[in-house]
Amino acid sequence: MTAPKAAAADFHSEIADRFFEKYKVHPDFIERYAIWSAAMKKYIKPGSKVIDWGCGPGVFSIYLAENGCSVIGIDGSENMVNIGRKMAEEKGLSQINFENRLFPLTEVPTAWKGQDAVISSSVLEYIPEIDKTVVQISQLIAPNGLFIVSVPNKRSVFRRLELACFSLLSKPTYLKFVKNQFIPKGFNQLLKENGLTPIETIFYGGNNFITRLTDLVFPEKFSKTLFLVVYQKKP
Repeated sequence: MTAPKAAAADFHSEIADRFFEKYKVHPDFIERYAIWSAAMKKYIKPGSKVIDWGCGPGVFSIYLAENGCSVIGIDGSENMVNIGRKMAEEKGLSQINFENRLFPLTEVPTAWKGQDAVISSSVLEYIPEIDKTVVQISQLIAPNGLFIVSVPNKRSVFRRLELACFSLLSKPTYLKFVKNQFIPKGFNQLLKENGLTPIETIFYGGNNFITRLTDLVFPEKFSKTLFLVVYQKKP
């Protein structure tokens, strides 16, 4: 266990309850759920085997299980995983399993390979060993399977201002744990090197004043704070 990974996991354990509640009330999280649920509905068929890589409180894992998928939710935060387990138990979802593990994994379990899809929402930015992590994700996906992932958009005007603010004030606190931000071209190249071909990109994120303002003058690749990409693993 390395210090950066443990620190990020501990940070998210501390905010787990507040993070989960944001899906009910915060505009950015409500938008995130809408974007992600639409993508999962479009690409992931009922009956699919899916790993939720960095599942957080399990919101998307629960969505998939309720729509007939067999799901493994994995997260480094024990408190996040416990929220997911509690929700699954309350809803009587037996086809979902939550695992508390840090990324990258110590080893990729053989039983986990051959997934129809892996999803990962706003997780890869916290993982220093990004190359090793992408290799492991690719190993989990069956030929013709999918990887659906969202990451911070480094080109976003808001992201740039946020980083400038952090360098001066050490706020917002979460940036202390962020190791990566991405540009679609470079991100796609990293994934292509691991056998994953992009088939759709969606820019989103921007309910703050700055992003709403930049939406008026910049294309979305410079205004939106996140982008989601759907990849397919070629046989």
